[in-house]
Amino acid sequence: INAEYGSKVVVVFGFGELGPYGGARTRWEYETYGEFSIEGVVELAWVCGLIKGGADGGWVDAQSGESVPDHLIKAKYEPTLLQHTGIRLIEPDMCDYDPNKKLMLRQVAIQHDVGPLEVSLAESIEFKRQHGDLCDTWQEDSTHFVLLRKGAVLYIPKALQFDRCVAGQVPTHWNPAVLGIPADIIRQVDRVTLYTLAATAEALISAGVTDPYEFYHYVHLRDVGNCVGGGFGGMQSMRAIHRLRLLDAPVQGDALQETFVNTVPA
Repeated sequence: INAEYGSKVVVVFGFGELGPYGGARTRWEYETYGEFSIEGVVELAWVCGLIKGGADGGWVDAQSGESVPDHLIKAKYEPTLLQHTGIRLIEPDMCDYDPNKKLMLRQVAIQHDVGPLEVSLAESIEFKRQHGDLCDTWQEDSTHFVLLRKGAVLYIPKALQFDRCVAGQVPTHWNPAVLGIPADIIRQVDRVTLYTLAATAEALISAGVTDPYEFYHYVHLRDVGNCVGGGFGGMQSMRAIHRLRLLDAPVQGDALQETFVNTVPA
């Protein structure tokens, strides 16, 4: 490279990704050859929890605990991996969303009294606050009850069959813990953040960087940064603060911060 322009040249020396076919290596294999190599199957089977390291340095089946020779791993696990990777029908167990049973709420005014219903003291106050004269509350010993009068408005769940049921999901049972991400981080952050951490780690390792702090031996802190593009924050957290709060389901206290698009790069 000409010395005059050397300082202006952008050099990409590492890359990483996480998508429907796993990382960059396995995605390239499938797009090129229509199948995975032995190494690709081992990588995907390991990160998806199908196999784990054995005491003798080989691989063992995660369910049975039986040893699996390297040359048999492709034949044993590739059919399962092909079924659960790539752009495919949505797997409800994986993402807690079933397009065939999309939850919707229908507003209904009841035609007769409903109850009595046993509730807590706090709930009896909340029901009364919402329904006013159409809600009676009382206490018997230490038990609280409510009765909803005719005309009270309820929201009844119904299941809509949606016509969009294909998505680009990460491999089924992809497990960030296998990659060394601590359990407390996995519990606290949104799934999108975990995807970003995994892809970033893969990019650094592919560049030969095992300790990111190594950068600071050669360049000043002000010259190191990251740039992440995105149009949406953490989708699981977004769902939690809107849908789960509406359904009065438990929501993590700091879920709001995970909905911001700049939380992941931060």
